[in-house]
Amino acid sequence: MSRRPVNPARRFADGGSASFTSALHQKSRSSPYLSIGLVLVGALLLIGYSYSYSGGFSSDTNAVSKAEGDLSCTSEVHRAIPILQKAYGDSMHKVLHVGPDTCSVVSKLLKEEDTEAWGLEPYEIEEAESHCKSLIRKGIVRVADIKFPLPYRANSFNLVVVSDALDYLSPKYLNKTLPELARVSIDGLVIFAGYPGKQRAKVAELSKFGRPAKLRSSSWWIRSINESRRNLGYLSCGTGNLIDDCWRCDRNWVNNRQRLADCAIGFGKNAIGGRNGRIYVVTDSGNDDPVNPNPGTLRHAVIQDEPLWIIFARDMVIQLKEELIMNSHKTIDGRGVSVHIANGPCITIQYVTNIIIHGLHIHDCKPGGNTNVRSSPRHCGWRDRSDGDGISIFGSSHVWVDHCSLSNCHDGLIDGIHGSTAITISNNYMTHHDKVMLLGHSDSFTQDKNMQVTIAYNHFGEGLVQRMPRCRHGYFDIVNNDYTHWEMYAIGGSAAPTINSKGNRFLAPNDRFSKEITKHEEASEGEWKHWNWRSERDLLLNGAYFTPSGTVSASSYAKASSLGARPPSLVGSMTMGAGALNCKKGSHC
Repeated sequence: MSRRPVNPARRFADGGSASFTSALHQKSRSSPYLSIGLVLVGALLLIGYSYSYSGGFSSDTNAVSKAEGDLSCTSEVHRAIPILQKAYGDSMHKVLHVGPDTCSVVSKLLKEEDTEAWGLEPYEIEEAESHCKSLIRKGIVRVADIKFPLPYRANSFNLVVVSDALDYLSPKYLNKTLPELARVSIDGLVIFAGYPGKQRAKVAELSKFGRPAKLRSSSWWIRSINESRRNLGYLSCGTGNLIDDCWRCDRNWVNNRQRLADCAIGFGKNAIGGRNGRIYVVTDSGNDDPVNPNPGTLRHAVIQDEPLWIIFARDMVIQLKEELIMNSHKTIDGRGVSVHIANGPCITIQYVTNIIIHGLHIHDCKPGGNTNVRSSPRHCGWRDRSDGDGISIFGSSHVWVDHCSLSNCHDGLIDGIHGSTAITISNNYMTHHDKVMLLGHSDSFTQDKNMQVTIAYNHFGEGLVQRMPRCRHGYFDIVNNDYTHWEMYAIGGSAAPTINSKGNRFLAPNDRFSKEITKHEEASEGEWKHWNWRSERDLLLNGAYFTPSGTVSASSYAKASSLGARPPSLVGSMTMGAGALNCKKGSHC
C-alpha cells in the first residue's frame, strides 16, 4: 500500500460538523481535559491523555514498554490494545484511530467485544487491499489531511488513538492538530510517536510518508503540549477554575479591569488591591530612581498612599535598580501587554495589606540593597541586602498573586514570611528554579503559626527542584495544582505545619529515588508522624506517592480549608492558562 499526502481540496467534509471554536468551547464546559503521561514503547513514545480519572493508566501502560518497534507504529498499536482496554475501560467502546495502516488497526479493534471503531487515514491511498476498500465504502475509514479541521463532530469518540502521524507535522500544524484531536474525543487521546535514540529503522524509510519524520524527545512533547495548553484561549472560561470562570469570559475585560478583585478565592479572597482607586498607567519602563521615582514609572505608582489600579501603556521590560517596595491597596495588572520584571531586584510586599499582582513575567531576579529605597511619598530608608526573590511577602496580609510566570531567581520565586497571612497564590506558571516557594521564616519564628495560604490552579513545570511549597508552622491549602516536574520533592515542611493537599495531579520524575511527593524536614519520624498532612483525591502518576501523617479528622484541617477541590481529572483544563496570559482587547482573555 503506497501513500502520498492528501490534497487539501480533496479532504472529506462533513456538513454537520460543528465549527472549530464553538465545538471546543462546548467541550471545555463538558469534559475534563489533557492529563499527560509519557511511556517509552520500544522505539516509540506512548503519550496518554486522560480526560477522566482512571487510576490504572500510569501503571498498566508500563507493560507496553516491553514491546519492540520499528519505524511503523502499527504493530505496536496492535500489541497495545489489551493494555489500553485495561487502562481506559469503557472508553474503548467507541474508538477513532488516526494514522497510516488505519484499516489494519480498525479491523483489529472491530474484532474486540463491545468495541466500535473508525479510522482516519492521513495519507491518500493509491493501492488499497479489498478489506480496506470495503471499510472506506462503508464510511468506517476516511481519508483526510489532519492539518485541517477533522471531518467529525465534537465529542464523537470516547478515545482517539494516533500513530505514525504527528511525527510528520511541523510545530505550526501540530499546534492546530492536537486541539482538533481533543475536540472529537470525550475521554482521552493516546499518541504513539517516534523516540530519538531508540530508532532501529533504516534512514531511507524515514521519508516514506512524503517528508522526514521529526523524532522528538519526551521533554519536547511536554514543553509543546504545555505551551499549547496555555495558548488555548477558547478554553479560557467554563473550565471549573473559579477565578478564570469569574472574569475571563468577559470580552469587555479591558473596561472592567477592577472586576478582577471580586474573583479572588481562598485565604486571600479579601485582597481587593486598588479596586477602589483610579487607574494609573505606567508609561516609562526605564529611569528607575529608587529614592525619587519619576512619574509614569512603576516605582512611582506602587509607593503612592492612595489605592491605585496600575496598568501598562505597552509591552515593557523593567529592570529595577533596587527592590520594588509596595504600598498598601495596589494592583499591578499586566493584562493586554507583555510586562517583564527581570535582571535586577524584584517585588517586595512588606508590612502592607491588600495587594494584587497579576499577569507579570518575573524572572532572573537578583539581590539588591545596602542603600536607600523609597517605600512611600513620606518615607525613604536604608535597606539591607535583599534575597533576590521574585516576590517577597514580609509581615503582610490580604495578598493575591495570580497568573504570573516566574522562573530563575536568586532565592525563591515566591516567599511568604514573618507573620504574613491571608494569601492566595493561584494560576501561576513556575519553571527553572531550585527553591520555589518558602512559607514561614524559621522553625523558631512562632508568629508564623497563624499563617494561612491557599495554593491553587498553579502549574509547577519543567526545571523545578523542590519547595512547592516548603512550609513552617501555619495552615496550607493546596488545591488542584498540576505538578509535572520536581527533582527532589514537591511539598515539604518543618515545625508542624498543617498541609491539606486536595485534587492535585502529581507526575513523578523517572528517577526511582524521587517518587515521594512529600518531605518531612528537620524532625525524626517520632515527631513528624504527629503533624497533620493529608492527601485527599490527589491523582498520583508514574509512581508518585504522598506520605501522610497525623490525624485524618476533618476538624483538624478546618484552618487549612479555604476552597473545595474539583476532581483531579479536571486539573489539565483548570491549569491550562497558568502563567501570564496573552489577552487581546475585545475578546475573551
